[in-house]
Amino acid sequence: MSENQEKLTDYLDNEIRMRYSTESILPYDDNRIIHRFFKEPFSKNEANKLRVMNENILKSSYLLVKNVPARKSGNPASFEDPLMQHLLDELDIRPTEEDFKKIKEKGVKLCVVGYGGAMVNMLYNMYLWSMELSQTKVFEKLVIFEKDDLDFTNLLRMGKPVVFDYSPDYIRKYDKEVPNIKTLKKISMLSTERELSKERKSIMFVDWLDSEAAAFLDKKNYIFVGAPTLETRQMLSDKKFFFLGHSDYEVDITYSPQSISGLAVETYGSIDIPVLLINLQLATAAFIKVLASDEEYQPDQRLLDFDMKKYIEENPSILKEVYDV
Repeated sequence: MSENQEKLTDYLDNEIRMRYSTESILPYDDNRIIHRFFKEPFSKNEANKLRVMNENILKSSYLLVKNVPARKSGNPASFEDPLMQHLLDELDIRPTEEDFKKIKEKGVKLCVVGYGGAMVNMLYNMYLWSMELSQTKVFEKLVIFEKDDLDFTNLLRMGKPVVFDYSPDYIRKYDKEVPNIKTLKKISMLSTERELSKERKSIMFVDWLDSEAAAFLDKKNYIFVGAPTLETRQMLSDKKFFFLGHSDYEVDITYSPQSISGLAVETYGSIDIPVLLINLQLATAAFIKVLASDEEYQPDQRLLDFDMKKYIEENPSILKEVYDV
């Protein structure tokens, strides 16, 4: 193995140790698959074939459960997870064809603020449900703001298949700056989700949302959603803004947050990937219900506040019931 390959392997292994729990509170072993994969050196030939998030290489999030075959639909396993299915009904947030029809009738224009793990999953999940319910062109318009580059650590938090090459040529570019693994813009991950827009395309801004743009979109009656910086949340606090936060095992949606410091934020420490992906499925379902509703929401109103670990502790038999373990 070349010196640069060793540097890259060491870096990825260290990132995984720091950012992803070695096992899940759910009966999944995908986190351990990630660890085991990067414990082993890969050859030039393997590196050339390595496409992170391809189901045949890394099974995390695309195939949650080891030994469960890929579904013909190609949907991520979290989309059909039995606990997620149970919670959709218990929380009464299962999306319906009628929900999507109401959103279309209202002519909703959506502005996504930040296209990181939460929003990538939300739009992709929404796309999957829209396809399942034969409801395309959901939004009148779809606008996305994202200025950051795509980092390796973003990839494992995506429930959607993402192509990401570590070719020998790419690896050879690394020297002492190996930790600065930056490649494509995050916005490049947008693909099938374009089908959510009536125009079958999304307006993407590879820049950040400023107050002038926010005021313009607000006048055009856009609805804002995302988990942006504290400063941006504050800027959007008087707009039609739905904050989506995920931290540890908790996910929440808050309308027009005023007390921004008290809200969950993106997890930067170790994270339980299966829980994250299922929680974001629940958040997507809840947000679809919100968009379809005619209810007038109040600032700081919590529309979803769910803690997976707390739920399991309060329902000790639930894992056996849904997973038969």
